[in-house]
Amino acid sequence: MVALLQRWMDRERPPARIRAEVAADFLGFQPDDLALLARHGILVPLGNPSPNAVKYFATVEVAALSEDRDRLDKATELIYERNRQKVMLQEVQED
Repeated sequence: MVALLQRWMDRERPPARIRAEVAADFLGFQPDDLALLARHGILVPLGNPSPNAVKYFATVEVAALSEDRDRLDKATELIYERNRQKVMLQEVQED
């Protein structure tokens, strides 16, 4: 999917919006990570989608995030923290 998005970005006019799966792949995240990023305002879906709706993101926003090291660092740290909490919860439940 990254190759597809890169081809779009190389065109004179890329698509204005992309699906969550394409955005996640382009940024190097898992699609379910985008919900966490959206909750923290790092990457906001277009419109006001219901929880089970297909999410679309502005291509320009995804491209801007891909070039912003500070925002990528914050996003990555949020994902690490969520994963640490999951592991701790599993350890507690195993005891």
